[in-house]
Amino acid sequence: MMPDPKDPHNPTPSTPSQGKSLVLITANPDLAASVQAVIDVQLPDMDCRVVASSMEALDTLYRLPPALILVDAALPDVSGVQLSRIIKHDSVIRQIPLIMLVQTDTAAYVRLSEFSKVADAFMPTRELAESLAGEVKRLISVFSGLSGDSYEELVLLGCDAVNVNATARLMQLLDEHMTQADVMKRFKKLITVIPNGTVLNHMTVSVLDAVLDYEALVLFYNDKARFARQFVVHARTPGLFSEADMAGLVQSVSAQFQAQSNEQYLFVEHQVIHIDDDYAYADTSQLDTLNQQAAYPFFSENTLLGGLVLINRQPVHYDQIFPFPLVSSELHQLMRLRRYYTEAQTLSISDPITGLYAYQHFCSLIDRELQVAKRTDQALTLICLSIANFSELEEKLTHHIGDSALKQLAAVTINQCRAVDVVGRGQGQKVLVAFPHTNAQQASIAVDRLQTAVDAAPITVNDQTVHIGLTVGMVEWNNEIGSVSEFIRQAVQAAELACDKASSNV
Repeated sequence: MMPDPKDPHNPTPSTPSQGKSLVLITANPDLAASVQAVIDVQLPDMDCRVVASSMEALDTLYRLPPALILVDAALPDVSGVQLSRIIKHDSVIRQIPLIMLVQTDTAAYVRLSEFSKVADAFMPTRELAESLAGEVKRLISVFSGLSGDSYEELVLLGCDAVNVNATARLMQLLDEHMTQADVMKRFKKLITVIPNGTVLNHMTVSVLDAVLDYEALVLFYNDKARFARQFVVHARTPGLFSEADMAGLVQSVSAQFQAQSNEQYLFVEHQVIHIDDDYAYADTSQLDTLNQQAAYPFFSENTLLGGLVLINRQPVHYDQIFPFPLVSSELHQLMRLRRYYTEAQTLSISDPITGLYAYQHFCSLIDRELQVAKRTDQALTLICLSIANFSELEEKLTHHIGDSALKQLAAVTINQCRAVDVVGRGQGQKVLVAFPHTNAQQASIAVDRLQTAVDAAPITVNDQTVHIGLTVGMVEWNNEIGSVSEFIRQAVQAAELACDKASSNV
């Protein structure tokens, strides 16, 4: 649990910019050593503290706030993105400048942070020696001039999904029924990312319900990624529509807006969401009493994103629909944010070289499989694949041959495994595979098949054909194995033993 800053046993932290220390949050000893080397040489007047977990980090930041925070995007207990989001939205420690260290391109992280604050800067680990010291000095200088009030303004107007133009539009909604706080609160909900969820949901409709006047509403958007169109149909009066009415409404709205779009959508998914949990169709239609409509398309860069239709018994006036441009803008931001969140999440769970699950994410998946095996008494077998002739390949050919061999091993392994099997990058030049509901004898058949496939798939470097030598370690789960780390350690140990015996057998 996060320490309570109001707790008398937890003193209020001092102003971050007064410190001369950095906090590096990482469980990677190589990254810690690289950062420490830069600090020692280029920032000798600063002290660097290293913490390895998110909970330890939060405790440290509350007790001894540093001048700046460095966060490794890949952490063992939570992703760096999640931890950084917690820090930058905490009223006590968010004024501390934060740099996220990433293994790959920073573009997806930067786009994500434009809409929901994650970090103040992003830096690939390969650029530490050239850029880290300068970025540390720059951010400390910038943040040292911010008081608490000015930082609040910075978050409101620039960093947290609400810019100056959006704020101006929100002010237009003020009337005798809604205070400024109410408007901001409601629309902050509209533009809050919902990980792995749909854009069109109860929260979106609750916002529209607060600022628009209607008897019934149809809201839809085109999802290019899935070539799908999704609808929300909401009626203020339960049982307002018959089932035929619902289908007719969706068809009518789709036809209205399809005519304005230059793009054709393949409706592999055509989903209608009923907002009312106890939704019941009416026995008889009441749609003929709702004959006044106002429709508004959502465009971005001349592309139709979706649309909104309000249906009333009485004529719809202009002041009922003037918030439409605001809804359009924020719906567009929500869709973009969901896409950027997905991209950043993919970067955090995938190994950049092999495309397999990154080690920390693999461990979390195996932990789930272990829990299932314990509950159901089902078999679970783990194998560790290691390139036996890795050092020899690098000595005879080139240093980059190692990455090529590892990519080839990963590709062959994926092709030979079942959909239920879990394949991840191990520490060093290793690939780990977990076989759920499979004992060691059954897994041996898969290993033989994999060995044959690896032998049949050499790699070519500088016109030379090179075969990958493979050593395999195998462990079947039993009650004496109490943790994921122990499970993996035994598999790695078995692979190393096989390598020592110069054998390709288990």
